[in-house]
Amino acid sequence: TEELWQNLVRRPRGDEAPESVHLGDYPEPDVAAIDERLSRVMGAVRELVSLGREVRTATKLRVRQPLAAAELVLADPGLAVEVREHEALIRDELNVREVHFVSDADAYVVYRIQPNFRALGPRVGRRMPALKAALAAADGAALLRALAAEGAVALVVEGEALRLGPDEIAVSLEAKPGFSAASGRAGVVVLRTALDAELLEEGLFREVLNRVQAFRKELDLEYTGRIRLTLAGHPELLAAVRPRAEALGRETLAVEVRVGEEPPPGARTTDAEIDGRELHLAIALA
Repeated sequence: TEELWQNLVRRPRGDEAPESVHLGDYPEPDVAAIDERLSRVMGAVRELVSLGREVRTATKLRVRQPLAAAELVLADPGLAVEVREHEALIRDELNVREVHFVSDADAYVVYRIQPNFRALGPRVGRRMPALKAALAAADGAALLRALAAEGAVALVVEGEALRLGPDEIAVSLEAKPGFSAASGRAGVVVLRTALDAELLEEGLFREVLNRVQAFRKELDLEYTGRIRLTLAGHPELLAAVRPRAEALGRETLAVEVRVGEEPPPGARTTDAEIDGRELHLAIALA
């Protein structure tokens, strides 16, 4: 046993080859157990969520800020039934109230398609300006659908038919007012970025919830430890909490939530800030 231990911890010196620490062969995957269809579906779900988060980052919308809806256009409509089964997951991950599966995003975005000059230069040559004009005049959404379905788009430029692959054209999206979008291999994700008063208030509530959870962690409370919670501070934050005090209690294991009051004797306190609004928290063990 001692010799085995020494071999496991022994480090190579100089030009010695490192010794293996594995005591057995690494198992080979069972290829027959792979569900290719399920892999494609979950791959599409993951990319749709990733695209939605990309939109949030580009528009500087925090993940905790709820949005009204997400419009999803699948590049492979054949996956629609299975992807819809994960609608609740997509809704939660994107923090939107509704998820809509639509056949195209024309109502929300304008497609801009340009040639990849470096890739097409040797093949197109002097016809490049005519090709650029033809792409600009074409129906961008139709070209994108053809690219997804057939792997290429066909155009006639100066009397010659050209077939362009995905590496030879660049597709960009320009969202219409109130929306923001991103596209990828799985399709197009459009988020409704317009925020009404209710959405803004719910966003503030979730920020408050985050600060309370962080304070619980800072106090190193037991995972199931019950508390009494008191909040004070900016009127907008308190207005966001009052109608949701019960939900705040459930999420933070608070048996009592007091809003706009003085903290009880012996409570632990901290101060926080949410977009320039002050927040004062007090936690006492229940």
